[in-house]
Amino acid sequence: MKITPKIDFIFKKIFGEKGSEEILKDLLEAILKKEITSIEIAKDVHLVKKNIENKEGILDVKAIIDKREEIDIEIQVKNEYNVIKRSLYYWSGLYYNGLNRGKNYIENKKVIVIMILDYNLLKEGPYHEIGRLRRDYENRILSEDIEIHYIQMPKCKEIETNLGKWISFIKYKDKKEVSKIVGENRMIKEADRKLKYLTGDEEVRRRAELKDRATKAYNTSIEYARQEGEERGKKIGEKIGIQKIAIKMKKSKIKIEEIIELTGLTLEEINEL
Repeated sequence: MKITPKIDFIFKKIFGEKGSEEILKDLLEAILKKEITSIEIAKDVHLVKKNIENKEGILDVKAIIDKREEIDIEIQVKNEYNVIKRSLYYWSGLYYNGLNRGKNYIENKKVIVIMILDYNLLKEGPYHEIGRLRRDYENRILSEDIEIHYIQMPKCKEIETNLGKWISFIKYKDKKEVSKIVGENRMIKEADRKLKYLTGDEEVRRRAELKDRATKAYNTSIEYARQEGEERGKKIGEKIGIQKIAIKMKKSKIKIEEIIELTGLTLEEINEL
């Protein structure tokens, strides 16, 4: 199995761990098209649930830039047909959690969500789309606090820009192309060094294989449900597929935290298996 930065926890290890600040900074500067002075990476971010029925959000990479903007970066390989609502959910969770009790609303930080997609979400338009909150009147911006980026990697054909180079690295399909851009960008070279280290790590490979199995089981169940044409069958099929993977993980004595991360199940759901 090929380990690439498209695997979410590999992406997180390259860009979202302490010590990866300069790598993440270079990627964000390419996406946001602005210079970043300071960056702080948050560790293992979970969106707070309002009640037990609410869906828990586990963020891939979260950072604070220049002490005034919160950034969430997500990587999604398979089209689950929910990315727009999902990105709004992540944005609203971060914005809600960003205001501590007793603080004034005006103190809340701007929240930027970046969805890096290995499929095309929108038929029209460029590979890098930005969603903002606008008024009907003259299409004016209502608030600068909401900004959602959708980066559709299959649409990206450029390698001359810094963002195009980063996308080539994340896709990691053409080894010659990646080798060329690595030599041109110091931070991509460092990211590639981390990737090669992770590729040789037996534990990382094991987790990557488990993630791959879980993803395939999920995708198979989704496709089966879709062919059946029943929404109920879709939900049951995908749930059963994920539960089977979780049961195998439990039997293999894999840590509960890893099972939660890899399957998306809650602690309560895993304990009931």
